[in-house]
Amino acid sequence: MCYDLNEKNKQREINGLLEAAKFYKLKSGLILTYSQSSDWEIDGISITMQPLWEWLIQARKNIQ
Repeated sequence: MCYDLNEKNKQREINGLLEAAKFYKLKSGLILTYSQSSDWEIDGISITMQPLWEWLIQARKNIQ
């Protein structure tokens, strides 16, 4: 979870996610934010940045 992804913390957050994804051999990763959304593909790993509220709504729909 990252409140705001900006130029000061973007590399740190993405690099941490990439390192974890490679270690666990995952093909995708998720960064939850307050209000930002975006998608990237880096080193063959799909990264989604999504607002927490949106992710919670999707999770609730998947439960029902």
